[in-house]
Amino acid sequence: ILFRHRIWWLAQSRDQWVGSGLQDPSGRAGNYLGYTLEPRIQWVLNPNVQIEAGWVYLIKGSYIERLRELGIAGVPNADNVSYTFVQTVLKF
Repeated sequence: ILFRHRIWWLAQSRDQWVGSGLQDPSGRAGNYLGYTLEPRIQWVLNPNVQIEAGWVYLIKGSYIERLRELGIAGVPNADNVSYTFVQTVLKF
């Protein structure tokens, strides 16, 4: 069982949020993206196979709200986001 808590910022306020395409060229939106909570569990079936399942909850920071206030195109709503996943890891 694993639990992660991560806090996310842009390196600089004018940087692009990689993968989202969001950017404030003026830098006025700041750089605080938010934080994630991630509980995860692993089942080792044998030395070569394990299964992992988890949940990631993104609590959006002030950056999204400020982008919306600045009228930047393509900004999602300010609602928090929840993801679940299941994966298999094969070791050779």
